[in-house]
Amino acid sequence: MPAPDAGDAWRRVVQIIVAPSVAVLFAVAITQAFYGSVAAGLVLNVATLLILVGIAIKTTYWNTEYTAMIAVGGTFLFFIAPGVFSALVHPALAALNQVFVLGFLGYVWLVLLGKLGFDGPLF
Repeated sequence: MPAPDAGDAWRRVVQIIVAPSVAVLFAVAITQAFYGSVAAGLVLNVATLLILVGIAIKTTYWNTEYTAMIAVGGTFLFFIAPGVFSALVHPALAALNQVFVLGFLGYVWLVLLGKLGFDGPLF
């Protein structure tokens, strides 16, 4: 099987970022309806962390082109995707979730820089 290319990375961005987000949105909406916005925010943050940690563990094994497309695609989706979670959960927990996602994207960018040969004190 050949190494993944840029087209594979765009499909994977949808699979690892968009699809789980829809599942998390469903779980958050159900939790918010029954337990309120604070509980929904906790569900959101735990689910987001589990998804992002799972993805972050795999970044070491990605080739450079694939890592670059995930970094670019994830960042693009972060800034264009509507923030529907802030309407469902407590604002502080929605902001914390955004921090988690930005931290993950920062990590992916650092991995990409390392793969491109920028081995500085952070690597």
